[in-house]
Amino acid sequence: MIDPSIPPLVEDTIDRLETAFGVRGDTLAQTLHKVGRRLPPRELARANVLRDAEQMMGHPKLSRQVDAQSVTRAHQDLIPFLDKQNLNDARKGRVIGVIATMMVNLLILAIVIAVVLAVVER
Repeated sequence: MIDPSIPPLVEDTIDRLETAFGVRGDTLAQTLHKVGRRLPPRELARANVLRDAEQMMGHPKLSRQVDAQSVTRAHQDLIPFLDKQNLNDARKGRVIGVIATMMVNLLILAIVIAVVLAVVER
């Protein structure tokens, strides 16, 4: 029998992934593809359980094989991780990383210029 509780869990997961990582997709598979490696392996495995269930729910005979308990457990375990993600904080971290890289490069350039000027003046 097709479990009616699975599609809302999948939709909730898609919405939370969109909120946590700022990606959009029509299906959970598309959304997970766009999230990529930003999900840790354990959370990715849980999301893959939901993705597989979503894909199996599209086929009448396969939908009977979906284990609703494991899907519900995977959803319940994935949600706390997704709720802890902060998109703005991740963006700030990326900007700070780029600025730090630029500052190190400018510092190295200044040292090279100082060394070249010191060698030329001799």
